[in-house]
Amino acid sequence: MLTEKSFDTGEIVINFAEGEAAGPPLVMLHGSTQNWQRFEELIPTLEQSWYIYACDLRGHGRSGRATSGYRIADFVPDTIAFVERFIGQPTVLLGFSLGALVTLGVAARLPKLIRAIVLLEPGLMLRNSSVQSIAAYEWLSWVNETLASTRTIEEVVARCKTHLSEDDEAEARRTARMVHSLDPESVAYLLNDRIFERFDLEQVLPQVACPTLLIRGEPELGGVVRDSDVTLLKAHVPHSTTIQIMDVGHGIIWDQPGKKTLEHVTQFLNSV
Repeated sequence: MLTEKSFDTGEIVINFAEGEAAGPPLVMLHGSTQNWQRFEELIPTLEQSWYIYACDLRGHGRSGRATSGYRIADFVPDTIAFVERFIGQPTVLLGFSLGALVTLGVAARLPKLIRAIVLLEPGLMLRNSSVQSIAAYEWLSWVNETLASTRTIEEVVARCKTHLSEDDEAEARRTARMVHSLDPESVAYLLNDRIFERFDLEQVLPQVACPTLLIRGEPELGGVVRDSDVTLLKAHVPHSTTIQIMDVGHGIIWDQPGKKTLEHVTQFLNSV
């Protein structure tokens, strides 16, 4: 069981779900347009051995909305403040998609406090490719249109049922709550290819000193980590391990692919 709490960074209030103290701290950071609950398939196993802190990124879930922006460089200080001032001890970071990019930035800035990182489908290809080139662009555009055309949660539920063909009421409402809680500006930064502003991977990666696990899907199926991105990571982070989950694109943390991902994650975490 996780309990939702809040932490004030001084600039923004971060909502997070805290587990039991079953082991060392493990901070989990979700992807763009999501919330901490999207880790629901990984948490039950991980919380048996780790002290889970699953955070809502700024502008997502129940976290506050930002005035300074939604670039990777804006998300990083939030997690730095959380690890330094709330946890205050060596921590493992696990991030999915956008959360994985934030994880890289935090690891580079906090080498003494980050003991290891897990990168699940980080959007590395967006460093030099437009978001329009990835499969998730259709989803991001739909979210953007939904936020612009709806006001109430019931209106979002209706769009989920109509446009996403979510016939299950509970699933439609889960998606609707996730979308309705978003700051539209967070989606706009992605659609306008602005998330990598002030975040140079060529400078960030050499500063990552901890053990690193990268798990990716297949780019041909919608994954956002190309072979060239893996080459870049390995060139600057020699203490990194890369695993590819076959027959899936970006969604490596859900359903059957999620089980394979979880196996690799737990094996890696047991070694750090």
